[in-house]
Amino acid sequence: MTGGRSKVNDPRGNIAVREAERREGPRYAIAEGSALLFTGDGSATAGRLVDLSQDGCRVQTSVPVFSRAWFPVEVFFQTMGEAFRFSGIVHWTSRGNLLGVRFVNAIPERMVALAKVICRLEEAAPARKVIELMTEQEPPTAADQRSEWNT
Repeated sequence: MTGGRSKVNDPRGNIAVREAERREGPRYAIAEGSALLFTGDGSATAGRLVDLSQDGCRVQTSVPVFSRAWFPVEVFFQTMGEAFRFSGIVHWTSRGNLLGVRFVNAIPERMVALAKVICRLEEAAPARKVIELMTEQEPPTAADQRSEWNT
């Protein structure tokens, strides 16, 4: 595994540490309700799980959340009939309402349950992709295609 850290300024002027991409497994698109509890300050918010992996998840909140990287959080969600609660850290934020959470200190039995759910998501992924392609709103116009060719 390779990777490194670099300091970057975020749009709000805070300095954050950005780690090079070190994801070990794939993420699977998902759309499930979730709740976040920021254990550092006790605040909570509702959200929607956008994707899920064995290492963490991406959550979209309905209200902006300005949390610094490495802030402790608990994520609650239910998918495929299984309820989960994972401790984690905010790994990154984007646009104030999108958070990347890395799971930490997970109970082994819960990780096994998550792995089973991820296997089921993986099996369902090709079918979801076909459905997405079939239900795209509008095909690209000739002008859109010319624009793509010129870039």
